[in-house]
Amino acid sequence: MAMAHRAGRDRGFTLVEVLVALAVLAITMAFAFRAFSGALVLLTGSGHDQAALILAQSILERVGRDIDLRDGEIEARTRDGFSWRLRMTPYDNAAPCTQEACDLVPQGIVVQVDVEWTEQRRIRQVHLSTLRLAERSGD
Repeated sequence: MAMAHRAGRDRGFTLVEVLVALAVLAITMAFAFRAFSGALVLLTGSGHDQAALILAQSILERVGRDIDLRDGEIEARTRDGFSWRLRMTPYDNAAPCTQEACDLVPQGIVVQVDVEWTEQRRIRQVHLSTLRLAERSGD
């Protein structure tokens, strides 16, 4: 008779045990969801950073080829939400020279590219700059 009584108690879980297990599962799933969504936001942001950097590098590569290497500024916007500004200014090394000597030395031009985009209501930016050499114009 003692065996029959013990077998009746071991048949399953009580309602309280099931509710506690579900509560623990819900809390665990909430933390997991939060961690995965945070990782997704970081991954998306990293993708935008990489795309902006590639855009800035490609604009720098175009200077001197299909963008004239001269003093000035160009602004544009891409279809995927990036806006960019290209600034080219003469490099002032303040080294005095005669006109004949200066004509023989290439002119330095500082080339700067800024790429901006909005991510989670914040403005993000990538800035690249380089120094390019160009033939002196007949000033």
